[in-house]
Parts: sequence; C-alpha cells; structure tokens
Amino acid sequence: MGCEYPYTDEVYGNIIVRRFSKHVPIGDLTWCTCNQNNKVKVIKGQGWQLQFDNQNPTELQEGEIILIPQKTYHRLLRGYTDLILEITTSN
Repeated sequence: MGCEYPYTDEVYGNIIVRRFSKHVPIGDLTWCTCNQNNKVKVIKGQGWQLQFDNQNPTELQEGEIILIPQKTYHRLLRGYTDLILEITTSN
C-alpha cells in the first residue's frame, strides 16, 4: 500500500503544479510541514483558505504568491472550486 495524498502533482524540475479537487474530503486536508522553503502561486481556486500554526486562516486569491518557510506547520481549508497551485521549491 502506498501513501495517499489529497492532491495530484505534475513536476517540472523544481516547480510542482499541484491540484486539489473541490470534492476532497475535509479530513484529508491535515496539518503538514515541508522540508524546504516553498514559494506558492495560486493559479486557480475560489474559497480556499491557508492557515499557519497559531494564526487565523486567510482566503487565497488567484495570482497571490505566498512564501512558506521550511518546517512551518500549515494546512488548507477547502473551497468551492478546484484549486491549482504552482509551487517553486528551494533549500
């Protein structure tokens, strides 16, 4: 058995295009951390929110760029359309 993720990825070098379905079960969107710094651009999605540890969630806006430092706890809260993110990783 493999690990199931609530998204699909397309990888292009250090750029990941990540897609979340508007139908993803809410319980599948858990707290996580990353092993590297990530620059995240919101390509498409309405109503989705990003929450960092000990902070209130903020709604994601198309075209917005968010920096997520490595080892920073964060999670997504589901919106009402599919979500597409472009993630650029760095050390």
